[in-house]
Amino acid sequence: MKNQITQSSLFKDILTATGLDWEVRKEDLVAISTNLESEGQILETPNAGIYRCDNDKYLGTASKKYVPYQNNELVQTIYEASKEVGLHISQGGELYGGKRVYIKLDLPEQIIGDAVIKRQITTMSSHTGLSSVGFGSSNQIYTHNTKNGTKKVQFFRLYNSLDKFRHCAAASGRIKNAVSSLFQSLKEDEQLMNSFKSMAKTKCTDELLEMIVKNCFEVDINANQSKLTTRQLNRLNQIAQTVNYNVKSNGNSVWGLFTGILEANQNNCSSSKSQEDFLMAGTGYNVNMKAFNTISAFLQKTNQ
Repeated sequence: MKNQITQSSLFKDILTATGLDWEVRKEDLVAISTNLESEGQILETPNAGIYRCDNDKYLGTASKKYVPYQNNELVQTIYEASKEVGLHISQGGELYGGKRVYIKLDLPEQIIGDAVIKRQITTMSSHTGLSSVGFGSSNQIYTHNTKNGTKKVQFFRLYNSLDKFRHCAAASGRIKNAVSSLFQSLKEDEQLMNSFKSMAKTKCTDELLEMIVKNCFEVDINANQSKLTTRQLNRLNQIAQTVNYNVKSNGNSVWGLFTGILEANQNNCSSSKSQEDFLMAGTGYNVNMKAFNTISAFLQKTNQ
């Protein structure tokens, strides 16, 4: 009994520290008829709405058979699984008001060039009706070659190819699947670090720079500036200045190009938006993945 109380208190502490100490509930969704013969009548639907219990915020729609996967279940599963791989929960939080929630587990720091990378394996679940838990890598990249001192950019990558465990699985099955996914994530993260190292060793070409800026930001750095609006010109100059500075500061390497794209993308996040939402599950995530995939294809072709 004492161990149960202690463990229960530990999970409560983790939920409180990560801001995930809340639950969700289902409410049957209905429609109000606009048919002349039955106007105003309540009509049943096969769907249920998912709402936060603490603030009644609507999060998503699911079938009435869907069973919500609570934050405390996620924390317990990842806590038990993390012990099997020698990791511990360090952070957590919510995205888009709780539509998605995540748990992070620390990995050893990595040095690439002059950058220090704080690495974490990230577990992500949702309260939108999706019924599986995914895994990825979170990287906070600190560079020290800027005029204003240390600068931080972030890169998050979700490993869509890994096995996901479903919300409806039994507790023992979820833990077993989470252990497997964590081990797979560690291998994927190691490959990611190898990709970063390869970027640092490879020289950036003008063609790659032009292609990646156009793919990520739909900006042509060779465009006739006289035909651009003031807003387009300012955006072009800001992106070009950020990317070029990073490339030159990192020995004209592809690593400099990558961190430059991450910084330029991060700068595009509106002050009215959460940077976490933008970079982990929004348009910022998509831009960063375009950059990474474009560079990965370039490295594969170059190193053949």
